[in-house]
Amino acid sequence: MTIFQASEWEPEPRTELAPITEPEARTEPEPRTEIAARTEPENNCTQSIKCPSCGYLLVYSKGTEKQSIRCTKCGNVFQVE
Repeated sequence: MTIFQASEWEPEPRTELAPITEPEARTEPEPRTEIAARTEPENNCTQSIKCPSCGYLLVYSKGTEKQSIRCTKCGNVFQVE
């Protein structure tokens, strides 16, 4: 065990902390405003609709009865025929 006398002991020098940096802001995906061009002929099985909450353009399969669709951008769930 080492015993220090009061005249021998010196505190360790303090080191500076690294500066705090803000995390990079997350960017939202650009909203789809139009359907991408297709190379195959257009069939009548799909339909596009805008989300009533955020206006994001969604493409879904048409059916004969009501469907619940969830917006991939805002998560809003709504019914379509």
